[in-house]
Amino acid sequence: MSERAAVIDLGSNSIKLLVAEQATSRSIRVLFEKTLECRISGDFESRQLPPERIKAAMGAVAELTELAKSYEPNRITVTATSAVREAKNAAALKECIHAQTGLDLRILSGSEEATYIAAGLLTDPQWTPESEAFCLMDQGGGSLELIFGHGQDVCQAISLPLGAVRLLHQYQSGQGGEMSNEICNQIASDSRDILLNSRFDWEGVRKEKAAWAGTGGAFTMTRAILASEQGQTLEGFGPELAFDEIESLCQRIGKMEMEERFQISGLPRQRADIYPLALIPILEVMKLSGVMKVQHSFHNLRFGLVAELLPLSH
Repeated sequence: MSERAAVIDLGSNSIKLLVAEQATSRSIRVLFEKTLECRISGDFESRQLPPERIKAAMGAVAELTELAKSYEPNRITVTATSAVREAKNAAALKECIHAQTGLDLRILSGSEEATYIAAGLLTDPQWTPESEAFCLMDQGGGSLELIFGHGQDVCQAISLPLGAVRLLHQYQSGQGGEMSNEICNQIASDSRDILLNSRFDWEGVRKEKAAWAGTGGAFTMTRAILASEQGQTLEGFGPELAFDEIESLCQRIGKMEMEERFQISGLPRQRADIYPLALIPILEVMKLSGVMKVQHSFHNLRFGLVAELLPLSH
């Protein structure tokens, strides 16, 4: 039997499991995936994980661990990202998870998170960029990762505080609903300042006409909504997402109240409060880089971590 590995990823907005095995010396085969909607993050400003969310996260990890073990993986790893790495009480979560499952929680730095996301994209057989230079943005609950690379090499990997749940608390006091033009413009302006003041090589990206990929929930939901509106399945809808399509959804759904958003096919109820907020930094990235389309990929952090656990050759 081929080597198998399982990754449980504690994101700010959900907890996900990927079980995969080595398919060839350079590729992996997905055996099982599951997502539990468990928003572990608090308001980010307090830098505390609420006790009830620690308990919920512990239960989710225990459930996913048992599911992973049924596939008899050679290795299981549990990782956490933005919300946990910023939390002052992250140790409490680590202790609970170890006591419940016997597994040690690995908290990734922002740079590590971005690097593993890039490694994940490179496992996607559908990612065949026209340019040798490539860029990737991953929108999560706590942070936005930006990656710039050439071929199989990552040149830059940075993490910025522009995650959707963070924006929800910062600009709407944690309450979803209609976004005023003032709020939208403020988020766009602040996002642009953060992006410009980062060390990301915007000039190099534009000069080399890098091909762009997008991973994370905001891109998946965008593809799902567009697919539904055209009477197609998520997988059957093409992976390319245009700037105009993303901007139109941001403006249209941002003006809706929550009850109206709940009726949108392809938009999970648990993500309805953050979805249009998530699109604003994405649009600013596209404006700064001069790119008019991105290719959506399902292969991000978990795939990069699995690739590290399996004996792949590169």
